[in-house]
Amino acid sequence: MADTDGVNWKKKHDAKHHIISRSLGGPKIPKNTYPWTKKKHQAYHDLFCNFLPSMAIGIINLWTDENGCLKEILMGERNLRAWRIVFPGATPAQAIKFIRRNFLPAEKLFLEGKLIKEERHPF
Repeated sequence: MADTDGVNWKKKHDAKHHIISRSLGGPKIPKNTYPWTKKKHQAYHDLFCNFLPSMAIGIINLWTDENGCLKEILMGERNLRAWRIVFPGATPAQAIKFIRRNFLPAEKLFLEGKLIKEERHPF
């Protein structure tokens, strides 16, 4: 996967996942990052691009049947492989719980205009 500079995505980005992506205006601060391996980080973006966490939850809901299981046929092989990397052995409900716990607080702050880079005082 190449970005607009033609640089390989995996080489350019480290394993710090920006919960609110930089392309959406997410700041480079600890509250907006989640530590992952490069493999999980790439797989998460394969599944959800740079969408907000609430949108990722919506996608998971679309991929979930009435019994709470993944509709694997709708996901496609690439997304299913990525799912198994990001959420190994997890049900859709468990994946949503993970996103709610780890990513939604940052989204809430971002939407309220409170997820900003802290200013450093000169003294």
